[in-house]
Amino acid sequence: MKKSKNQGSFISFNQLIYTQKQGEFDNDSLFINTTKELNLTPAFKYQMSFVKQNDTYHIFFTLIENLNSLKFCYPEPLLFKVLFDEKIIKESNFALINFNENFTFLTFYQNGNLCTIKNLPQFSLKDINLKNQNEREKLFFEILFEQGRVLELLKYYKTQIFILHRDQFKFSQFLMKHIDIPFLNLENILKENALEKLSVLAQKHLDNDANFIKITKTNFTPYLKIIVFFLLCYCFSLAILFLKNYPSYKESQITKKYNQNLNYEFEKIIKQNNNIKQENQELNSMINNQKLLLKQNENILLELNKNFILNNQTRTLFEFISLLNQKNIQILTLSLSNYTIMVSFYNKDNFKKTLELFNDKSSFKIIDKDETALKISLGYKND
Repeated sequence: MKKSKNQGSFISFNQLIYTQKQGEFDNDSLFINTTKELNLTPAFKYQMSFVKQNDTYHIFFTLIENLNSLKFCYPEPLLFKVLFDEKIIKESNFALINFNENFTFLTFYQNGNLCTIKNLPQFSLKDINLKNQNEREKLFFEILFEQGRVLELLKYYKTQIFILHRDQFKFSQFLMKHIDIPFLNLENILKENALEKLSVLAQKHLDNDANFIKITKTNFTPYLKIIVFFLLCYCFSLAILFLKNYPSYKESQITKKYNQNLNYEFEKIIKQNNNIKQENQELNSMINNQKLLLKQNENILLELNKNFILNNQTRTLFEFISLLNQKNIQILTLSLSNYTIMVSFYNKDNFKKTLELFNDKSSFKIIDKDETALKISLGYKND
């Protein structure tokens, strides 16, 4: 695919599949029937371009991947119609031979319309370059008079002028010796980028069927116009209602936000109350535990009072328990033996408190401690 700076483009002949078809067809039928006849599968990978002359369709196919994103893209052989339509040449019956590095083709136009396209195998610039001068003369002769039958076709289509493009090996000089038809080089009339210039001009003279890039024109029927008008009126009514009710809407949004803030503050107060309730419950639990501790210690004292005679040993025991009560220390068991008090505890916290309490007491000395069993042995003097 070749693209011009002015947003025109064309598909080179070597990327085209060309055929002719007679009859009357709509576009879909023409595409389906022709792709089947040419065995182009899968068909959805191809795009079609065509022009119709009387009952003859000149049909071109190319792979969709060869196309670009521009709005116009034409088959290369159709570009030459512009030469007559734009009055670049005055002859309506003309032939044009287009040399390329790897291919060469010949197009015939009559009354400014495409008649046929002829591929010329083994006649590319590359093929000609491989031959010496004598071999080229022989090749030119074969193309003009024998297998190419160019001279015969020139007469059949009543060609008035022969146009050459990229005639690097002077085929025109050979023609001068054998045919009586005027000729010219396309580069002499369009200078550089001749085909690109023709692709831009082709947009004025080739219709959408000839364009590989299909452009769908929107046709607004009366019914569609009514629907569009109704939708516009509906949207306009909605806009009026919105503007009319906007102050109320704005006020409701402010009220909604205010209520949301109140709900947030209310939830915050409820959460604080729940925290206070939980703290009160914990405080009540602690008070109950203290009461239970005092009750236990009172019971211990009562039992001691009943079973022990008041002497130095019992006084020492009362002193020991009093010290525990001052620090709110709960014990599990207590026993006395040989001037030694042995106590065990419910938990490690009471165990540690007891160690701290008697660490610097001269009347009670820590003899032994078992942190795993939560037991402490203390010695005392029996004065």
